[in-house]
Amino acid sequence: MTRFRLAFTLLFGMLLALCTTAYAQKITSTLTGTVVDSTNAVVSDAAITVTNQATGATRSTKTNPEGQYSVPELDPGVYSVKVNKAGFKEIVQKNLELHVGDTRELRTELPLPVLTTLTVPLVFLMGPEWVPPPLLFPMVKV
Repeated sequence: MTRFRLAFTLLFGMLLALCTTAYAQKITSTLTGTVVDSTNAVVSDAAITVTNQATGATRSTKTNPEGQYSVPELDPGVYSVKVNKAGFKEIVQKNLELHVGDTRELRTELPLPVLTTLTVPLVFLMGPEWVPPPLLFPMVKV
């Protein structure tokens, strides 16, 4: 009977050990965010670069059509986030501290593109018809 009890106890202990699952603690962080312009419209396909300021390690992604992005599995540390899109001014956010298990959400506003100066040629009026300036159109005789 003792041998039966010992075998049963060992079998039950092994079964219990196999059935339990160990959950690992999360040792990384996640950075998520939304990119909008100054009118609050979402900016899709913006390039996101996350850099660990201590190690220089970088991770890159792009915003989806809703202007959102996610960079999972970042080691704890201090990061900078660079956001750029053609036609907009590049934005860099520095000293973002991420701790173990953090999920940090950022909202980045890109300023609207700056309009460049448009140069319009002057038109000379001579009588009932206009004549282009000779310097702009050297082939035209005035």
